[in-house]
Amino acid sequence: METKTKVHSKQKLKDYITVTWGVHSRRTWMGLAIGLLTVIGMALSGPWYLTLAAAVVGVIHFMVARLQIRCTEPRQIWKLNAIWGVGMLMLMSLVLPIMVSAMTLYIPFEGKFLLNMLCLAVICFLFLAIFGKWRWAVNASVIFLLILGTVNGYVFMFRDRELTFLDIFSASTAMEVSGQYSFWPSPFIIAGWSLTALGVMVQFAIPGIAFQKPGKVRLRSLVLMLAAFLALHIGSRGYYPERWRTNGSIKNGYLLNFYMGIRDANVEKPADYSLETVGEVEQEYQDVTAPAKSGPNILVIMNESYCDLSVYPNELTTNIPVTPFWDSLRENTIRGYALASVYGGNTANSEFEFLTGASMGFLPNGSVPYAQYVADNTYSLAWVLENQGYQAMAAHAYYKMGWNRDQAYPLLGFGESHFVEEYPQQELVREYVSDREHYDYMLSMLRQQTDPAFIFGVTMQNHGGYQEPTDSYDHCVELQGELAGYDQAEQYLSLIHASDEALAYLLEQLESYPEKTVVLVFGDHQPKIEPEFYQALNGGPLDDLEEQMRQHTIPFIIWANFDIEEKDIGLTSLNFLAGHLLDAAGLKRTAYHSYLEDVEAIIPAMNALGYYSKEQGCFLTYEEAEGKEKRILGDYSIVQYNAFFDKENSSVLFFDQYLPEETKPPVP
Repeated sequence: METKTKVHSKQKLKDYITVTWGVHSRRTWMGLAIGLLTVIGMALSGPWYLTLAAAVVGVIHFMVARLQIRCTEPRQIWKLNAIWGVGMLMLMSLVLPIMVSAMTLYIPFEGKFLLNMLCLAVICFLFLAIFGKWRWAVNASVIFLLILGTVNGYVFMFRDRELTFLDIFSASTAMEVSGQYSFWPSPFIIAGWSLTALGVMVQFAIPGIAFQKPGKVRLRSLVLMLAAFLALHIGSRGYYPERWRTNGSIKNGYLLNFYMGIRDANVEKPADYSLETVGEVEQEYQDVTAPAKSGPNILVIMNESYCDLSVYPNELTTNIPVTPFWDSLRENTIRGYALASVYGGNTANSEFEFLTGASMGFLPNGSVPYAQYVADNTYSLAWVLENQGYQAMAAHAYYKMGWNRDQAYPLLGFGESHFVEEYPQQELVREYVSDREHYDYMLSMLRQQTDPAFIFGVTMQNHGGYQEPTDSYDHCVELQGELAGYDQAEQYLSLIHASDEALAYLLEQLESYPEKTVVLVFGDHQPKIEPEFYQALNGGPLDDLEEQMRQHTIPFIIWANFDIEEKDIGLTSLNFLAGHLLDAAGLKRTAYHSYLEDVEAIIPAMNALGYYSKEQGCFLTYEEAEGKEKRILGDYSIVQYNAFFDKENSSVLFFDQYLPEETKPPVP
């Protein structure tokens, strides 16, 4: 009996659905045209094997265009349309990353996969609530996602990173320089268009459906959309967007990563925020004015992954001293340690804290201000020094698109921005410009200036990962004792040994330089090397807050080729470091930097994890702050919000007096 039922069911399916194969006039010609355009586009844009793959897709286009499925049973028609609609949305979730690079095809499973599907559900139910028709909703979703994917593909071509939500707000700036780029589509963009067209063509081969009560459909779709969005919002807590190249698609899935960019776009206003509070903070600094005249040349070097591992309790034993020159500096030198907010990456956040005096402790976890919040002129040390007669310049020994620097640097006040494309690249360590060549480049910039120079340089020599062949660098440092055998750590230590030699070369050149010059050197974060190595140095896992702070501690020195007071500052943080630089250069602090000096007197060091409490003599999270420390931190968060997120009302005394009205164009 069971066998007969199955046969009967199959027979009914044959009765309801009929598949025909033939010529369907315009649709056949459309499929042929799309197939040919795909092949031609690939032939002009990509290698032969992509053209061959495009030919196969072209044949499939032609075959699908000739396909016709007829069905008389309403339930089966519903199933066909549901399969097509869901299939189209799933296809678009693949097309989005494909249009950037084939390397982004990895789809994150587990929770992130479901969250990406919820993103699709929100989009589809939104359009279904608008149109009340299934096919219209699916096609509108497809068009929206195709446009998003296309723009994403072009952004990656031009900027070497994926499109984020905040890029929408800099679209006008992007259009100003669009004439410098070629808009011929990449093979990946063509592949995305072709696959999307293939999916859309399928709908013409199946019978359509019409809802008898579109009003109810709209209402139910709206409810489902809100439910899907709520589930997405709750489910994405604890996940953070990735903004480096294609990491967003690879680690989160593009749609989830884009949504989290929207979620984190607006920094939450402090609970007690008011302009009155800002005014009360300003009141004490009304008489503080920055001098109009300039001082010595100022060179700031943020050295990639540079750190001092002696901050850990266990001794590091090596065959040779790792940084003998750095350790020997005493004359005309100020030294100390600073807390950074990042470990092993997100270099741009250390730049942001130093240049702006802002703290990542008051920004969303995982955020990158250069890519998210610097969309127009933004207060920084560069603007301050430019107002004092300095020529502010930035030099980064890597590609200009990294962390949005080519857009961010002009908005932070740098009149010139130089990137690796302009370097001679005659001395590479592994694949990166050496510190020695980078310093030569900075020296050439300095010698060409007639005005006092403020040069902010970012090195690349010591960038991770640390698994390169030993013939790509001078493997001179070897670990000894219980720490022997950590290859990545040895490579890293050998690299910063070379950095130490390069720094000796730079300061030797500047020692005889005829103009007064101050140099600040600091690391951006500690390197990401073997976790077991850090545990061995620490004497166990880095679990509590104090141990985690060790992994966020970097050294700094301020050196001058003229007499300055030698001292050891101890522990501070990157957001306070610019004030110490101004002091060493003999420049009067601005009202804002004077305010930060007073904050530092109560909160000597802070980062994204927490702060050091002088009252309790230990590190605390911000939630644990009490009394005066809580009040000082609260006022600081209000002042920071006023500077960067309430720009229409930002403090003239602290910030606006240094900013020009017009926005500087990005670096071409």
